Amino acid sequence: MKNILILILILCLKKAWTQQEIIPISQDGVWIMGSGSFQLGVWTLDAPWRIGITDTVNINDTLYLQFSYLGVCTDNTTLNEDFLLREDSGKYYHKDNIAAQEELWFDFTGEVGDSIWLSNVINSQIEFTPLIVSAIEVVTLGDGSQRRMWTLQYVDFEETEQWIEGIGSTEWGWKGYGPGNTADINLWLRCYYENELWVDSFTFIDPGTNCCSIVGVQELEQARLNLYPNPTTDQLNVECPSSISALELVDITGRRIIVSKPMSSRATLNLDLLPQGCYYIIAILDSGGRLSAKVIKD
Repeated sequence: MKNILILILILCLKKAWTQQEIIPISQDGVWIMGSGSFQLGVWTLDAPWRIGITDTVNINDTLYLQFSYLGVCTDNTTLNEDFLLREDSGKYYHKDNIAAQEELWFDFTGEVGDSIWLSNVINSQIEFTPLIVSAIEVVTLGDGSQRRMWTLQYVDFEETEQWIEGIGSTEWGWKGYGPGNTADINLWLRCYYENELWVDSFTFIDPGTNCCSIVGVQELEQARLNLYPNPTTDQLNVECPSSISALELVDITGRRIIVSKPMSSRATLNLDLLPQGCYYIIAILDSGGRLSAKVIKD
């Protein structure tokens, strides 16, 4: 009986230890990142980019994984822009290039209540953003695999983001000029693959859809956001020909101020407490497209 209890204890300890292991960056991971641009008040989606590991680089006896853009979606042509990452005991470090200074990119070692300071690019200047680990849970991804997910709360404003082991931020992936709020809002994580097998979709991509699908400019030009009154002093009404799954109000730096999920073609936002200035409304459609328009708060 004693031997059985000891065996059970060993198995329990082994299971607990396994749960604490940090999943490293997959050598065969591919990130499908969406891109976009403002065009006549409409957010148009360009072709998504594939980002994958193309080489290893030794810098002063420290090995980095080199990530490169792999052309438009399924094209394996390696483009010029790349960056470097390395993992050390659950912490991921980033370099824009061989000569660049190393910055902490993701820290998967934190427990609930811990503070994490991460490098962030705002207006082309590196700053450090404080976040608090508010929750850690095991999530089941679309391929059935289970990984730990961190939910982090920003200290300076009411917004959270989520990180998944071995994948990174569910919004930015591994590339996007740092986790969190940045001045560049033109990249977001669409899908993630390992060994050319789909693992999960993120942001507005529905599971099982083609992660490389492109919303054409022509289709988006036919669907425009109607904002009124604009300028406004308090309430803003938003109308769209298509159903809106998510609606975001961002300032000129790209920081999200308001996020809602109307699940309708109409929505109303209260801007009464916001400072005067210029903002952007970004509507994420059920179809996967994005529309945007500028709003002035008087």
